[in-house]
Amino acid sequence: PQPITDRVWYEIESFAGYSFAKGHSASYAVESYQSLFLKAHYPLEFMVGVINNFGGFYRTEFYVHEARMNGAIIEPPCVNNSEYLTTIDDDRIYIGFVHLKSLETKVARQISAERGLNGPYKSLDNFLRRIDLGLEQLRILIRIGAFRFIAKTKQQLLWEAMLWFSDAKN
Repeated sequence: PQPITDRVWYEIESFAGYSFAKGHSASYAVESYQSLFLKAHYPLEFMVGVINNFGGFYRTEFYVHEARMNGAIIEPPCVNNSEYLTTIDDDRIYIGFVHLKSLETKVARQISAERGLNGPYKSLDNFLRRIDLGLEQLRILIRIGAFRFIAKTKQQLLWEAMLWFSDAKN
């Protein structure tokens, strides 16, 4: 009926001035401008920021791909180069340990902290003497190639890991 329609339109009209706060729209405009500026002038750094924020509108993988399309060399996590969060060095982006689904936060943080104190890891044995972790956590790191600086295959490293932990129990 017309009276109800008129009343609904009246309510919509009276709300129109309040439906989107001007302060909110102004701050959103400033943030949009800053983001677009950074993306235009510092695209790789911008992508690393979005990756560390676990993506924006899209999944994280999209931003990794976007960084690659902008000339970045994407490096998977490495115990001698990666930090807890994703980092950038010139055009090389090192994916952070935070992005490894099953890696414990304590282990992920300890890897870079220990490396900062006592230098790069020289071998699997050197790593295991310096980092307190279990076999499953070590398997994750080996399988993703975090020890690729060691001239051994993943299979050899997994075998060494199993031997290390079986010796540790004895």
